[in-house]
Amino acid sequence: MKRLLVIACFIYPIIVVVESTPVRILILTEETDEAAEWFRDSLPLAEADFRGLSLSEVTVSVSRDDQEEAVEQVCQALSKGVHLIVDMTWTGWGKSRVMSEEAGVPYISIDVHLTPFIKAADDTLHYIRNATDSVLIFENKKQMEQSLYYLIKHSVLRILVLDGLNKTSAASLLSMRPSPNFYVIIANTQNINNIYKVARELKISDKDDRWHLVFTDFRYGNFNRSLLSVSVAMITLKDAVCCYLLGLDYPCDCPEDTEV
Repeated sequence: MKRLLVIACFIYPIIVVVESTPVRILILTEETDEAAEWFRDSLPLAEADFRGLSLSEVTVSVSRDDQEEAVEQVCQALSKGVHLIVDMTWTGWGKSRVMSEEAGVPYISIDVHLTPFIKAADDTLHYIRNATDSVLIFENKKQMEQSLYYLIKHSVLRILVLDGLNKTSAASLLSMRPSPNFYVIIANTQNINNIYKVARELKISDKDDRWHLVFTDFRYGNFNRSLLSVSVAMITLKDAVCCYLLGLDYPCDCPEDTEV
C-alpha cells in the first residue's frame, strides 16, 4: 500500500519517509443488495481520520445464479491492483477467498445481515428446546432468502421458511402433519406485532412455549403484550450493543430509532 524510503545515518535515528498511494478496496456484495452502500459512505470519513490516506473502491455484485461473471470481474480488478477484498455477501463467497489467497491480497468477510439473529434462534431451538423442526417467519422475501444460505450450511433442524404470514400460509401450517413444534418470528418490533397478531387471529398461537420472537431492533419495549394469551420466548439485543454501535460508553440512553 505504501512505499517506504529509509535513510540511515551513523549518529541520528532512522528516518522513515512515507509516500502515500491510493488504497484500492474491492467490495463484494449480493446482487440488488444495498449492504455495501454504508461501507462506501464511510470511506471519506476514514480518509479524514487518517491524514494522507487515499481510498478508492470497486464493487462487484455476485449473482448466485451466474457466478462466472463475478469471477471474471474480480479477476479484472485483481489484475489492475487491489489492496484489500471486503466480502459483504450473505454468507461469504468462498471463491473470492480462494482468489485472494492466490493473489496474496488480504481478505475480510463482514456480516451485516441477519446471521446473528438466525444463529441465536437456531441455537435456542437446537440446544435449549431440543427441537427437531421449526417454522421461521421473516418480515420480507429478501430476509427470507438471506436466511436460507445460513440454514442450509449450518442448521440441523427441519425448517420451513415464510416471508410474512397471511390466511393462505396460515392454512397451510394448520393442515401440516405432523404439526410444527416451534415457530419463530425474526423481524423488527412493528412487524413482530403485525405477524403475531395474524397468528393469534388465525388460532396458530394457542399453545405455551411454542413461539419465539426475535427482535432485530431496540424498540422491543413497544411490543404489544396484550396479544399474548400463552407464554412465548423473546430474544432481544442487549442495551450494551446499542451503546457500542453509537460509540458511547455503557450504560447509555439508546434512542429507539437506532438502526442495527
